[in-house]
Amino acid sequence: MSPRPKKTPSARELDVLDALWHLGSGTVAEVQDFISHVREEDLEYTTVLTNLRTLDDKGWVRRSKEGGAHRYFPAVEREVARATAVYGLTHALYASLLSDPRLHPRILARLRRVLDTRLEGSAR
Repeated sequence: MSPRPKKTPSARELDVLDALWHLGSGTVAEVQDFISHVREEDLEYTTVLTNLRTLDDKGWVRRSKEGGAHRYFPAVEREVARATAVYGLTHALYASLLSDPRLHPRILARLRRVLDTRLEGSAR
């Protein structure tokens, strides 16, 4: 399995990926059927196909030709996806927090001290 996929999946892509983790692998129709029955949500075939292609481009799934269709397989483990999602969310939160002009200088100074301590520890 690929250890470092590109770009964090969207919420819809995570739904599709979750279906593959449950199924082990699936065609577009199988993934669509799983989401329809388990999540009780009707997605168009083309929506599932688009999400699977995007996940393939991002490195989250791989595919193989099976007759006239493609079979998709998760390329990353669920734990890697969780860690990647948490990292992406944390990064976005920090970026948003630090760019907020209302952030008090005292908090910025405290963050700087924490970062300086962390960087000093990494340099050893």
